[in-house]
Amino acid sequence: MAKAVEDELQLTASSPEQRRRYDLLMAGLDLLDQAIAVFDASPRLVTWNKALLRLLDFPESLVRVGTPFEAFVRFNAERGEYGEGDIEKLVAARMASARAFEPHYVERVRPNGRVLAVRGVPIPNLGFVSLWTDVTEQRRAEALIQEQNARLEARVRERTAELEKANREIDQIAEALRLSEGRMRLILDAIPAMIAHVDAGRRYRFANRAYAEWFGLTRRASSAAPSSKCSATMPTPRSNPISRTPRTASASVTSTHAGMPRAGWSMHAARSCPTCRSKAAFAAIS
Repeated sequence: MAKAVEDELQLTASSPEQRRRYDLLMAGLDLLDQAIAVFDASPRLVTWNKALLRLLDFPESLVRVGTPFEAFVRFNAERGEYGEGDIEKLVAARMASARAFEPHYVERVRPNGRVLAVRGVPIPNLGFVSLWTDVTEQRRAEALIQEQNARLEARVRERTAELEKANREIDQIAEALRLSEGRMRLILDAIPAMIAHVDAGRRYRFANRAYAEWFGLTRRASSAAPSSKCSATMPTPRSNPISRTPRTASASVTSTHAGMPRAGWSMHAARSCPTCRSKAAFAAIS
């Protein structure tokens, strides 16, 4: 139970109601998890609660009314609470801080690994109050969060590097495909044949130079133009033999004169349309 100097507080002369209130106050202090100690201006111990013995492991023989604050400091210094160093210097430094009667807050790790937050609050012209709080679990949780954040950041950096590498590889592949497509276009333009591709919507998607020049189309126009150029009925792709003339053997989706061209590639022989007398390409092989 928290102690007090009854003679100083004149409890012997107080009424039963005042004593009851005092006992109630001390019982309430004993329920706190924080350790509390009140020192007078000397500074000597005036009152405390049970948590002081539990958190700081002071012997009961030391914790009594009138014990100098220096005795507690020296006891801690001798058992290594303040780390290594000259005992007298460690004691002198803490006594100078206590006699300054200024608010202060520090955290220290005890030899047993517990982390204590120590707060000092001065009482003008009377002394000061010291409070000790065990913040071990909070600091462990904070350390765990920091460690997890560090791992997450490292993983994000690794994943970002992987994505950047993948993007570079994709860019390299895309560039290689562009170069390959460019080379293929050069080859198809150099072939003495008319080559074109028509999709299912009867739109030209590709036409080489010979095809475009034969039908008077620009390369851009041929990629969007409908595949039917005139209404003449031409032989079906399977009924036309492959032309062996020098200006033949061009690949096309279908004859541009066919009524319902099919999507795909086919071989054409250059002839004249018997209906409109325009140059055309007869499908030879689908």
